Amino acid sequence: MPNVRISLIKVEKKREKYLVLSEKEVIGIERSLTTTEFETSIQTKLNIVRKIMVVSFLYSGEKFVKVSGNFYKVERTYDLGQYIELYLASTPLLGEDFIYE
Repeated sequence: MPNVRISLIKVEKKREKYLVLSEKEVIGIERSLTTTEFETSIQTKLNIVRKIMVVSFLYSGEKFVKVSGNFYKVERTYDLGQYIELYLASTPLLGEDFIYE
């Protein structure tokens, strides 16, 4: 059951900022990290804090996701066929770190 609205953000690095190439709002399904996923996150130092599933054809390799005004980096994906799981890590990024043209 869809339970979270997110923005998938495709960017290009420009010096200290990110140039937004595209941004699309989609509905996803947030799931809890399993114990194994959480332990793997700690071991690999990826700091994965959220797992969100979206319909596969909506995801086009975006590197950032915005959820409730917070920006997350897509560290890992797992294709489940109809859905793709996005494993998200916290970032210190703010809205002013992104350039919209």
